[in-house]
Amino acid sequence: ENDLKKQQSQKKFAETAEAFTNSVYEQSDTFKGVAERFKLEIKTATGVTRKAKPGDRGPLSNTKFLNAVFSSDSVDKKRNTEAVEVGSNQLVSGRIVQYTAARTMPFAEIKDRVRERAVATKGAQLAKKEGTEKLAALKLDSNAVPMVESLVVARGQSQNVPPQVVDAALRVDATKLPGFAGVDLGAAGYVVLRVNKVLASDAVTVVDGKEVRGVTPDDRKQYVQAWSNAESVAYYNMLKERYKAEIKAPKPAKKTADAEEAL
Repeated sequence: ENDLKKQQSQKKFAETAEAFTNSVYEQSDTFKGVAERFKLEIKTATGVTRKAKPGDRGPLSNTKFLNAVFSSDSVDKKRNTEAVEVGSNQLVSGRIVQYTAARTMPFAEIKDRVRERAVATKGAQLAKKEGTEKLAALKLDSNAVPMVESLVVARGQSQNVPPQVVDAALRVDATKLPGFAGVDLGAAGYVVLRVNKVLASDAVTVVDGKEVRGVTPDDRKQYVQAWSNAESVAYYNMLKERYKAEIKAPKPAKKTADAEEAL
């Protein structure tokens, strides 16, 4: 039953993906028709740049989508981009409504931003300096610096801890505990962590009909997503081979103006 449902959902997605792709191409100057047909919400973003900014989420953090948005056809003719796959079974198209090329802005317009950036840069430097000093002290005396908070973390259970910190904790040598590590988060500060002990995972999940200890539901979800994405890529490649599809248009030349914005 599960296999049949999976096959039917993949077939339905392929049909819908093809219809969505054709719609954004055929009605290249609007999203109204495609939004009504597929019951989609049209979203608008301002200050979009060629490179993803810190804090960007979803399509705006996807390099492939941003490249499509800032392609010459999109910038010059304000046409919809091609349907871009930004995740497992997720297609997105975008179009530029207003475009502002890179320019040298008067200092009066950007002085507040310059000040904020300077303060953030200096703050990050001071945080890193203080953090590395505390890390060095802890390596000499494990109780030299009091820890602010104690958490149990795992790859699938980050407890809202930045992934860089979780990765650093998991790389600490478990044979020499307590272990220490420092993580530079840039403008977000500097984290000093101490690993007190390593706990065996008690998580039990079912994989291919068998109970597996140590695999969390998040691990299972990531595996399913990766497998689904691989199948989708294979299906698209098969279609391109069957219908002898080729990309004839030359790839747009990259511009060095990273400050260009689409409003």
